[in-house]
Amino acid sequence: MNKYILPLLLSGLVYSTDYYVSPIGNDNNPGTVTSPFKTIQKATDNLEAGDVVNIMGGVYHESVTLDNVDGSEGMPIVFRAYDYERVVIDGTKPIESAWTVHEDNIWKTQIDFDVWQLFVDREEQVMARWPNASFDDGSIWDKENHWAHGTMDQSEDPAYENGTLSDDPHGDVDLAASGINIENAIAILNVGSFKTWTRRVNTHRANTFTYDPVPSNGWKLKHHDYFLEGKL
Repeated sequence: MNKYILPLLLSGLVYSTDYYVSPIGNDNNPGTVTSPFKTIQKATDNLEAGDVVNIMGGVYHESVTLDNVDGSEGMPIVFRAYDYERVVIDGTKPIESAWTVHEDNIWKTQIDFDVWQLFVDREEQVMARWPNASFDDGSIWDKENHWAHGTMDQSEDPAYENGTLSDDPHGDVDLAASGINIENAIAILNVGSFKTWTRRVNTHRANTFTYDPVPSNGWKLKHHDYFLEGKL
């Protein structure tokens, strides 16, 4: 009777782990589907090559750091939404100071950090400005009707130069008729074709105001559009 000896190849078995995270979980849990972690960071702290972090639907207000954690070829580290649920990573910082009425429908509070983007009920807000505009109705993109405009005959006006802008009334957008005093406001000035600058308004009278000149290569004799921020 012939006997055959079959070689047996032994190899190390590689295991990966699925972790689960839920806004209603607890970081003291084991991170299973029935007992998930609360934060993505907690799952991250346990990761090895090939592991998967399943993030359940909800809002996660945290920053996540991977410190000296690497996947490997064929064994990547994966972060994914659990069962196609909607996951939101919220990087905003809450304003928790008290608000008080300044006047009319204007409210105020004091904060100790800079704001470059503001959301209320997850809707992005626009800095108070003239002419007014908003994201809700798309008017912030409407340069024709929601920016103010400089005069178009500036090349024929020797008094018109870099550092001076004369408003050209356009429908309801009329600086003199608005009755506002814009001295010390911040002017966002599209005076260089595709180049736009910010300058403090130095002086203002009727439909003309002055500002510190912009670089000479950023000022063109053509359409000049602007809007104003930084002043009540």
